[in-house]
Amino acid sequence: MKETYNSNIKSGIGRVQLSTVVSNSFPLVGDSVRLSSAMKWAQTVSFKTESSAGVPQEDNRTEITQSQTKDVAVSSEGDLKQVIIAGNSISSKEEIKYLYAIQPRTEPYYNLELTKEIIRNDGEATQIKITSENGYDLSRECTISLCVYKENSDVLIKSLTRDDFTLSDNILISDGITVLQRGIYDISIDYTDTTANVTISKQINKLLTVTPALAPRPTQSQIDNKEYTVMNTVSYMDNGVRKTCSDKVYETAPGKYYIEWIMPQGQPGSGYYPNLDVSKYPKGSTLVLKYDPEQNGQKYHMRLLLTGNKPCSVSNENGTPNFTYDEPLVITFDQETPFTIWGVYYAAVNFNDNMRNTVFDGRGYYNLSKGLRIDRFSDDLYFEDCMMLLNGTSDVEIFEVEMCNSGFTAIASKTDPDPNRPWYWKGNFAEENFILHHCHVHDTSGEGFYLGYFDCATQKKTNNNGAAVSYQPHSMEKTRIFRNFFERTGYDGMQLSNARNSEVCHNTIIKGAYKNEANQATGISIQSIQGKIYNNLVVGFNGPGIQTGPLGDLEIFNNIVNNASDGGGGIQFLWSVDTPEQDPDGNGINTTTKILVHNNMLIAKHICIN
Repeated sequence: MKETYNSNIKSGIGRVQLSTVVSNSFPLVGDSVRLSSAMKWAQTVSFKTESSAGVPQEDNRTEITQSQTKDVAVSSEGDLKQVIIAGNSISSKEEIKYLYAIQPRTEPYYNLELTKEIIRNDGEATQIKITSENGYDLSRECTISLCVYKENSDVLIKSLTRDDFTLSDNILISDGITVLQRGIYDISIDYTDTTANVTISKQINKLLTVTPALAPRPTQSQIDNKEYTVMNTVSYMDNGVRKTCSDKVYETAPGKYYIEWIMPQGQPGSGYYPNLDVSKYPKGSTLVLKYDPEQNGQKYHMRLLLTGNKPCSVSNENGTPNFTYDEPLVITFDQETPFTIWGVYYAAVNFNDNMRNTVFDGRGYYNLSKGLRIDRFSDDLYFEDCMMLLNGTSDVEIFEVEMCNSGFTAIASKTDPDPNRPWYWKGNFAEENFILHHCHVHDTSGEGFYLGYFDCATQKKTNNNGAAVSYQPHSMEKTRIFRNFFERTGYDGMQLSNARNSEVCHNTIIKGAYKNEANQATGISIQSIQGKIYNNLVVGFNGPGIQTGPLGDLEIFNNIVNNASDGGGGIQFLWSVDTPEQDPDGNGINTTTKILVHNNMLIAKHICIN
């Protein structure tokens, strides 16, 4: 630092610092771009800009503040060089930015999105938006053929043409569309500019998800007159005092039940209370979580402990037979602000004894984004998982839920293989239709989630009767993991194993496996799968970006993997002679499994595909 003296003051000045942000690096001819420069110690700044390639203009400024902007009117296409120089009496700093200017296109470049990616099957509507890309003018004459299909099929649900869209501010937006059948839907479109005679087609998979309707709320008269039925009462000890908690089952429409469950604090430290037997509830039930008014609005630890009525120690028989795919048990909340389950002990949410056909609806009655939150109650109390869905759990959908700060993982869903429980071996049981979408998982000490038993190899053990048995872990059938956001996971960003007919797509994983522990350092760890892995963004990890072991035909495409640590690779394949699907003839050679890897962007310091 240089010091300057006069008769009154002493002042100092350091080396110039400069950072410039460009408002749009890919402008159209006719656009205006702003250069915003933040400086420190600068006394002068010079902007040498190009509105047209090779024709620089200079703007020199003195007596400046440390924040300066310069607008550039783009008048020609091409690479336009922008030079910013900040200086003082002892140093200067230069930055060069490029604008990649293009002419507005006559080819119909566009993007397609929905105003709501999740709607319920009660008539809730979404709209389809077509927005311009690369300066394309959507008012040009065109034809549109848009189709909504059931996921991975040619079953047509809806079709739209140009007449179904309205143009406003260079955006085409459709009338509201509804879908009355629960499920996942793909959208395909053929957009033809009739003047240019150019068609651009797109298909976007899993863009629309239709979820089950909620039961209507009880009327004020039902509440005032206590027109409800009690189906479950649980009791627990709290510092020597026995407390009880009962559900309230309101029939709010024919065959529709609004079930109020005030979340008990449970035993001190563990949050324990006897499991709530949801098998008693009829189909058409919505279990509505509410805070205990006796807590006077204060934060308290709580757990949601649910069970079916078929003990996992006896069989894999459905423990919640009243519920089906079309009429599952929906678990949600009913308040204008997000509802937080403050978790303790092994899990904030625990399923037991063969629970099937449940839906965690994180939108709630007020349609909030990430409205249901599962978080650690206190650093002083043990907390392992946000959700533990074990012992015969199957057919679960979870959406718009934020899960964070767990001591291990956000979701553990599997039934571990056991030589004494053959009803859960592969071939006797499969965890089906696990659907996780539009969730936010962050700051877990372990994996983002842990689905399926980690190993798919044949196990050989002796059961309690002294018999030698061999078996494989159960399959995860038709698993769907899509449109989720994972960040800052201690171990793998996600871990899925023994998955068949499954897809992992449209997920973002940022800063996965930050602990950089051996065998736990992957962005996406799908240790065994037959299906597809596509359109995922994986940024920042310490092992392979995507690690996978084929259990059958596998397609990996349209993934972006970037920012691996030193030694981290792009895609790594796992093989084992102990896995029958990988070594079908027992000779260490597999000539039947088809693996297709295409159109991925892999940025790694060493091996991109291993």
